[in-house]
Amino acid sequence: MADCLVEVTRDSVCMGDDVDAPHFLRLALPVTVTLKDVFLMLAEKHYLPGIAGQHHYWEAWSAGRLLASFTGNSATPEHSACLIEKLAEHATDGKFGIEFKYYSATT
Repeated sequence: MADCLVEVTRDSVCMGDDVDAPHFLRLALPVTVTLKDVFLMLAEKHYLPGIAGQHHYWEAWSAGRLLASFTGNSATPEHSACLIEKLAEHATDGKFGIEFKYYSATT
């Protein structure tokens, strides 16, 4: 079973968070792992920071495709049909990138 190199980045949520930018994480995972499994592993690592307030959310993107949304401080993605897809369906040359975009609450 081959591994896939999953490279993850996320937006900063405030100036203080910029200190640790670019918030890069690299994981070697079996190509049989689903996208949902990847997001659960990231949740275990507390990859997305907790944010005070309400109505903010994250989106996980890869190659111009929205993979999942995360409402508020939930580390569990909202339902999406692609969550059952395996890394093998997305990897190119053994790599798969995920970019988390942060959307702050409107005031």
